[in-house]
Amino acid sequence: MQAIKFLEKLRSLDLVVFTLIDAEQILDKSRAYIRLYLHRLERRGLIFRIEKNKYALKGTNPLLIVTKITKPSYVSFLFALYIQHLTTQIPIKIQVVSPVSKKPLKFENYDFEFIKFPAHRIFGYYKYRLGGGYIFLANKEKTIIDCLYLQKSVSISDINTALSSCDTTKLMNYAKRMNSTVLIQRLGYLLDLNHVKVPVSFTKLIGKNDALLSSLLPKKGIKNTKWKVIANEVLE
Repeated sequence: MQAIKFLEKLRSLDLVVFTLIDAEQILDKSRAYIRLYLHRLERRGLIFRIEKNKYALKGTNPLLIVTKITKPSYVSFLFALYIQHLTTQIPIKIQVVSPVSKKPLKFENYDFEFIKFPAHRIFGYYKYRLGGGYIFLANKEKTIIDCLYLQKSVSISDINTALSSCDTTKLMNYAKRMNSTVLIQRLGYLLDLNHVKVPVSFTKLIGKNDALLSSLLPKKGIKNTKWKVIANEVLE
C-alpha cells in the first residue's frame, strides 16, 4: 500500500496514535514487513515513534496523542482546570491519569506526567473536542476530586473557587467512589465552608486520623473538629 493511502486510512479510523498490530490489520502483511515499512515512514518524517511498537502521525498536536497512548486515561489536575476555565493559573506540566506507570514524556513544547490511579478511581471523563480531534478530559467534578485526592501543585484556594461551579451531589458521589477518607474530609470541610448541606451519611465516612487541608503547605493551622481537618491554607 502506498504511504499516502496508509496514512489516510489511519486518519479515517481516527488512529492518530497507532500500534504495530493496527498497522498489521490495515496492511495484512508479515510482522517483519510491517516493521520495515514503518521504519521507512519514520525515516521519511511521516510518522514518529512514541515508544516501542507505538507510533503517531507526524504533525499531530501532542495533546491529541497523550490520552491515546494508554487506555483508559484522561487529562486532569491543573490543565483540566485551565482548559475548562476554572483557573487562570497556566500549567507547566500536563498530568494524565492512567492505570499503569509510565515515564514522563516530552513532545515539542509539552511536558506530560502520568499519574497512576487504580482502575476503580478512573472514571468521570469525557471526549473533549480539540482542533481536528479530541482528548479524554476529566469533567469538572472529577477534576476537583482528583485535585483534592492528590494536589499536584493546585492550591486549595483554586480548588475552592472552582468548586462553586460544580454539582455538589456529584462531587460527594465521586468522593465516595474514590474510597479515600482524607479526600472525604477535605471535600466535607470545603462544602461546609461554602454553606452546602452535607448529609449525615457523608460525615460518617470521616477517617480516624487528622488530615491536612493542603499537602503543599507546612503542617500547622487551626483544626476543624467536625471534619478532622487541619486548615493549613487560609481561604477568603
